[in-house]
Amino acid sequence: MLVNLSTNLPGFSYRQFASLSGGDLRFADESGIVPLPYEINHWNTNGVSSVWVNVPTISGPNDFVWAYWGNPLATNSPAYTTNGATWPNFDLVWHLEQSGFPYADSTLNNPAVQGVAPVQTAGIVDEGQQFNGSSSYLDAGPVQDLNNAFTLSAWVNVQPGASSCQAIWANQSGGFGSAGFSLFVNAYKTTNGAVLLDTGDGSSGSEISTTTNLVKAGQWHLVTAAVNRSAATATIYVDGAPEPIVSGGPGLVSDFVNNADLNFGRFTNSSLYFTGAMDEARIYGGVEDSNRVWASWATVVSNSVLQSYSTVTRAVPALSLDIGGGTASWAASGVGYALYTTTNLTPPIVWVPSSAQPVWTNNQGQANLPADNGGARFYRLQSQ
Repeated sequence: MLVNLSTNLPGFSYRQFASLSGGDLRFADESGIVPLPYEINHWNTNGVSSVWVNVPTISGPNDFVWAYWGNPLATNSPAYTTNGATWPNFDLVWHLEQSGFPYADSTLNNPAVQGVAPVQTAGIVDEGQQFNGSSSYLDAGPVQDLNNAFTLSAWVNVQPGASSCQAIWANQSGGFGSAGFSLFVNAYKTTNGAVLLDTGDGSSGSEISTTTNLVKAGQWHLVTAAVNRSAATATIYVDGAPEPIVSGGPGLVSDFVNNADLNFGRFTNSSLYFTGAMDEARIYGGVEDSNRVWASWATVVSNSVLQSYSTVTRAVPALSLDIGGGTASWAASGVGYALYTTTNLTPPIVWVPSSAQPVWTNNQGQANLPADNGGARFYRLQSQ
């Protein structure tokens, strides 16, 4: 699930974090105890930060998870944010956030280190990649875990006017009889907006196609193909919905090559390049459930509808003053609060930031107060 954090959320502020990079962010299941693996896709303290969270099964409106932050004693991101644990059962997850090689694979299995780099552009989730239709592509290598059941997907935005096959995933050269498979938009020498899946064993092949005008140029669409090689069947989805196969088939070539070098954005004989933008490219190790495919689409395009965000609640910390020791202290829950001071409580009261900077120790914030030069001085914690 995609979680978007920004000041658009009631009660949210980036000043509440103990780490400038969000290292203190944590997620938990509805018990509030069991941690949920997550990966920060993009951290932007001046806008929207996107986070992918591996949540338990969501089956109804009463299911929920917790997000929490602000612990100054836990500012290092857990290992699961970078070691692939957030993406179990996936063979490849490219967020395509980079501006050049290498393009990271969040599963750590298949980073893209070869090809001709596309150009970074606005994606459907933060950054994506613009493919020029003539030379740019990414090489995933021979994906070793691509077994008899797998699901290919990517968000695509075909450039208006782009004609003929717009290759998304392919480990075969052009021509459906070629050994391997390919997933692409548009039938050969058309702009028909259909999604096609070719499979071949080098001597015979099969091409199946959806109806036309499903993938409209100039718009983002999630294209997915759930493939069962053993049964020689596949389901093609566009924007989370299964689409009927209207031509080709009736099925796949069951012995198509599935472990050859896999290209993203072209066929392997340097032909039929993709023209337009792509984002969030993934390969799932199995035939992905239709509900998961739909949720993968909905969490992006209808994030605030599929998921509702509660108001951020905070524990108001108590401020303690040690006059003799000259210190002010408050609990660790006070991250995002600043110490303010004034010399007069007669309205209108003018509170100003204290020059005393807190240091986090023993699970609390402590600030050394300036020497008293006579007269009264008052302190309070103020939410940022």
